[in-house]
Amino acid sequence: MKALQDAWSPTVRKVSIALSELFGMEIYVKPDPLQTVKPEEMIELLEIDSSTVISAVSKISGDFNGYLLLLISPEYANELLDIIFQHYFENDVIDLSSDIKADIVKEVANIVIGNLVSEICNVTSKKVSYTIPEVVYDFLSALIDVICIDLAMKRCDATMIKMRVTMRNEELPVRLLILMVEQGGQGVEACSCV
Repeated sequence: MKALQDAWSPTVRKVSIALSELFGMEIYVKPDPLQTVKPEEMIELLEIDSSTVISAVSKISGDFNGYLLLLISPEYANELLDIIFQHYFENDVIDLSSDIKADIVKEVANIVIGNLVSEICNVTSKKVSYTIPEVVYDFLSALIDVICIDLAMKRCDATMIKMRVTMRNEELPVRLLILMVEQGGQGVEACSCV
């Protein structure tokens, strides 16, 4: 699907700009090539070292169905939140409750996911909506299994797009993951990211 392939370069650029503005420094988002995957193959393709993750999960629906996930290692989550707080409030997040931290992660995910979905819609002229992200702290396998079961029950493969995030010339233990199927259950045609 040519329109979807064309969407990735401006979409990734828009997400990089949104994250850079949020964190007050240059952040780069680099997509891996698109892959068509079977649900049972997803977990091994994520390349995440941590067995537990903090994730913001949003379900997408419309001309494409699927999931958008922002996966962060728990060890790194506080460091990311500290960067945001030091940028805006000149203090750190040590004294914040876990509910407030979860709300901040949800808002970061909402900014990223909102930019992704709006740019995909703009470039492809497809109609796609998303749910407000839900923040989950769980084992990676438990989180992904629910999604894999949903996709397996629909008997469809998914197009998986992993995005790596770099800040201060260092790849962060953060993954942005998009799993999409076209309406009707067929995987979106695989294509290369720019």
